[in-house]
Amino acid sequence: KPAKADIAMLIDAWKVTDSDEVKLLTAIALKPGALRRMTKCLQLASMLAAGAGEARSIKHIEAAWDRISHSPMQS
Repeated sequence: KPAKADIAMLIDAWKVTDSDEVKLLTAIALKPGALRRMTKCLQLASMLAAGAGEARSIKHIEAAWDRISHSPMQS
């Protein structure tokens, strides 16, 4: 599993500041696939938000996770 400091640095690099989003992304990063899956999730969430003409939010992160994983997210 990745170090929490590594997770925090990656979340910061993506400019995620909302505490609920940080909590969700941290939970994703602690699942199998770690930082790679979290990055893929953020990439897809950003595309979903852009496609809807919206700023990325937790709803986009949740939708992205649903698409890339068969593992239910429990935060």
